[in-house]
Formats: sequence, C-alpha cells, structure tokens
Amino acid sequence: MKKIVWVIMFVYSCVLSLYRLPPIKCIDGRIKTEIGAIDAQIIMDNLVKESQVEHRQGDLGITYEEAQMLMKMAMAEAESEGVEGKAMVMAVILNRVNDDRFPDSIEGVIFQKGQFTPISDGRYKKAVPDVECNLALAEIEMGDYSTVDSLYFENAGSCWQSKNCTYVGTVGHHRFYTN
Repeated sequence: MKKIVWVIMFVYSCVLSLYRLPPIKCIDGRIKTEIGAIDAQIIMDNLVKESQVEHRQGDLGITYEEAQMLMKMAMAEAESEGVEGKAMVMAVILNRVNDDRFPDSIEGVIFQKGQFTPISDGRYKKAVPDVECNLALAEIEMGDYSTVDSLYFENAGSCWQSKNCTYVGTVGHHRFYTN
C-alpha cells in the first residue's frame, strides 16, 4: 500500500510542477489535495522516510539518501541538459561505483577530491533536484542506461578525457568518455 501511495505522490508531483496544481499530502494512507504553500516534493520525501521504504525499488539497491545525492549532482552538473543529460551524469557516477579505480560508494564517488566541479564551486550544496532528476533516476532504475559504460564527462574542450579516453557521445553540452 505504501509503495502505491508513493508512486501516486511521485506522479502527482510531476504533474504539479507542470500544471501548478494544488499540492497533496498523505493522511492515514489517503491522498488528499490541499490548497496552500505546501511543497509536494517535501511531502513525497517525508512519505518515503516515514514508510522506511528505500527510494529505489529496482536493481540499483541504493538508499533514499544515495538517490538524493545522485539527483543533486545531476541537477548541479546538468541542470539545463534535460532528462537524458541528468541520467547520463547519474550513469557515470554509478559506473564509477562499480569500477575498481574509483570509490565503491555513491558518496565516495561524488565527493572524491577533484572529480566534480559542483563540489568545489558549491553548486552541489545549493542544488534542488527537479522533476527531470526524478524522471532521470526512474529511467536509470528501469535499465534504460544500463549499456552506457561512460566513466567520465566534460563540458569544456581539450580536457584530460578528450586526450586519454574513448569518446562515447554528446548530450547537450557534455561529452562522455570511457577507457
């Protein structure tokens, strides 16, 4: 039941951001709309925390907090890149977690010294994931990016990656690489 409520809350929050509908909340397992300044994202976050359900239900096996870290980094790194760009950033992070050359946790990869500009310039701390981040994470969870083997990306030319890695493709302003 809690999983179904969470899915309804997620879908409604997507619609809410697109059409500016009144926010919703969950009371005793019933979803209710409420006119006011309540943020549907906060309600959804609280619902997931209260039910102690992991944010990811697929094969990723990550916690709610790790999902939030992925979405924050995607927002900070690829805010204007749409769902695909945000998903590609998440895929790079998850690929690094599974590669012996990088830390073995999402937090370790994200905060590894010198790896991601939003950590050093403060954008990560200020980032608030949007609906596209949620959709990107859902696509990752469904396996839509399971064949992407990128370990690096850049948004400026003539970086280390372009000289030392194999180019995979471009999404928006980001070029993705593997080695």
